Amino acid sequence: MKDTQETQEISLLEILNILTSNIWKIISTTVIGIVLAALVTFFLMTPKYTSTTDIVVNNTNTTTSENTITQAGLQANLTLLNTYQSLVSRPLVLEPAIAAVPEAEGMTAGELAENVTVSMDSDSLLFTISVENESPFMAANLANAIAASFSEVVKDVLQVENVAIVTPAAPSEAPTSPNILLNLIIGGLLGLIIGVVYQFIKAMLDNSVKSSDIIEELDWTLLGTIPEMNKSKIDDTRFKATATSDGARHRRRV
Repeated sequence: MKDTQETQEISLLEILNILTSNIWKIISTTVIGIVLAALVTFFLMTPKYTSTTDIVVNNTNTTTSENTITQAGLQANLTLLNTYQSLVSRPLVLEPAIAAVPEAEGMTAGELAENVTVSMDSDSLLFTISVENESPFMAANLANAIAASFSEVVKDVLQVENVAIVTPAAPSEAPTSPNILLNLIIGGLLGLIIGVVYQFIKAMLDNSVKSSDIIEELDWTLLGTIPEMNKSKIDDTRFKATATSDGARHRRRV
């Protein structure tokens, strides 16, 4: 048990030593990841804008003579919301909407459906149609066109007359994508992970002997050690002086 704990302690110390000794390299890869994410976000990714419109649909069959909705009628309307949600993304609704927006000429119903999102409240008859596009004005025009087309289709197909557009779509001033902060965070995390993994792999593949403890573990005889010296220390040693005097002696002989 003691050996296991010692081995684990040594491993943790080695991991800590790898991280601390290469901390600036890891920070460098993190900064590089952030810079690359910023370049991709600002120069390669096209900003997109989202416009939304709110619609209320009330089936007249679920109302009383006093134009009030019963509990059963409310539940029936809430059930129909799933049908409305599915209907919005169908070509039956999207194709007339595309035809109503001149700027969307050439767009297919499938392409538009990929940029349309329908959300609804679980306890109300209100649901929201959101359209994302590279142009804020086209996004708003398409959202309003889809709402108008949906109103006509619901009347013709489901015989529902009470369709009201509560909030028309308006052009958005700020893009909803890309998410700059999120992209920078992801870039930094990827750079950090790559830096840490690279340093660990580099340490694992390093077969050089860096401690006399390894010699003792292998039961080899330690003949001596050479201290690590930087350039300034080497310049101050007797080896430099000897090399200088030998060079001067050699020049005199010549």
